[in-house]
Amino acid sequence: MRDLITPTLTALGLACFVGASCGGDGSAQDTLTPVDTSDTSDGTGDGADADEPIDTLGEDADVDSVCCPIEAPSCNCFALGGNRIDGSCPSVCDAPPVGWTQVTDRFGCPEWVGGSIDGCWPVPDADDGDTHDGETADADTSEPGEVDPLFGTAGEVEIIEQYSGGLGEVAGSWVYVALRDRVSPEAYRLAAEDGACRVYLAANASCEPACGEGEVCDANARCADYAVGVSAGDITITGLAKGPYTAKHVGDGQYVTTPEPPSDGLFAAGDAITVSAAGDAIPAFTAAVSGVADLLVPNIGLVELTDQVATTFSWTPAGDGSRVELRLQLGWHGRPPTGIIACAADDAAGHIVVSPTVIKPFPYFGGIGLFQVPSWAARVSRTFVETPAGPIAVSAESRVNLGVSHTTE
Repeated sequence: MRDLITPTLTALGLACFVGASCGGDGSAQDTLTPVDTSDTSDGTGDGADADEPIDTLGEDADVDSVCCPIEAPSCNCFALGGNRIDGSCPSVCDAPPVGWTQVTDRFGCPEWVGGSIDGCWPVPDADDGDTHDGETADADTSEPGEVDPLFGTAGEVEIIEQYSGGLGEVAGSWVYVALRDRVSPEAYRLAAEDGACRVYLAANASCEPACGEGEVCDANARCADYAVGVSAGDITITGLAKGPYTAKHVGDGQYVTTPEPPSDGLFAAGDAITVSAAGDAIPAFTAAVSGVADLLVPNIGLVELTDQVATTFSWTPAGDGSRVELRLQLGWHGRPPTGIIACAADDAAGHIVVSPTVIKPFPYFGGIGLFQVPSWAARVSRTFVETPAGPIAVSAESRVNLGVSHTTE
């Protein structure tokens, strides 16, 4: 195992598109099917799954053209279908079977469009962990009744202290509030999980036809309504040092807190913290969390990930019943991360092991680059409030900043 010893663009595996077969024997173009304009009852043409609904022939259908073979998307090379008058039929390899939509092209041939090209890493099944058939789980894989704090909420109220290992004390604090009118559409796919950790990759799905105004193409290549920022009225936070504090809505679901939180911390371990919202588009609610102890991590700095060995992230247990969460992210600052490793364990465990199973799908990055999205670890006390918009996560956190690198060895 590799221990965390020191602070993390992205080298995604590109899909292999070819005219015939990608790394195969050319079978993708062995049989070309003429378009039959006399019978479009099932609209599938040869090679397509008759159970998949597709459109009827377009007005430009040509009886002299041919339909290419089409195969179900998988992590093995598969034929994309479509019409190629010149006899060249496309296949795709090293692309996960996610986000592909079967349509009918203007010649009446079934064709796969959309999909993701960020590398076809094995994806674990829900039953036995076998990752060889390319099945992909949705981003929210929480147990029934359990809320996923990463993707399953309609908003957050986070009371955060930033702990500095170099100074040996809290070096900053703030309150972050963001509220939305619904849980955001899924934008990530679960690439792998092992033990306490999961790795998610941006789906980059494509919807055909294009989504309308106010919609976004989600991870399953379906158009879904954007989550819009909304207000829950003034939010009062009590039980904090030098408080109370009031967070006021300034538009688009964002809040500003007054007075300005102090740099030397907002809470002590065990403090009883109450968060109360007056109510607006999101009705009034009240939630309680506990202050947590400082997160003490030896050798804070760069989390170095390699494909060959596990990396162990350690901390000093506080015995306060909290959870410790590790969030490693890659991508340009100001844009959503292209890759996320999310781990969580009980404080008493004292460490989290990030295995090669989770590391390998994560984008490669040498650790040198400006304006990367932030990574961190946090000791957390969290509760969820059910609202008509969806669950609101309320938490008190002690965070430490981290960098991340990922290399093959």
